Amino acid sequence: MIVIFNPSDNVSDGIRVAFAVGRSVGGAVVRNRIKRRLREAFSRMLLKNKSIPNGDYLIRVFPGVNNKSFIGLSEDLERSIEYLRKGDD
Repeated sequence: MIVIFNPSDNVSDGIRVAFAVGRSVGGAVVRNRIKRRLREAFSRMLLKNKSIPNGDYLIRVFPGVNNKSFIGLSEDLERSIEYLRKGDD
């Protein structure tokens, strides 16, 4: 999983998230399930952690992620966002 972040200068822009799950990951049902899980994981992360910077997030998923549980996806997403935040320091 790769997370690409484009920071926003305008405070009122908030946080926008897009998911890129290609056909190589699986069929439409699998891709949509992964997007739903990632959307929920991101929402929970926002509720838990208020220090996520405003801006645009693109979350790119690669094959093999369809075998991961919700908890595994959540941990990968949190690790990726944390890596981005540490890179900003």
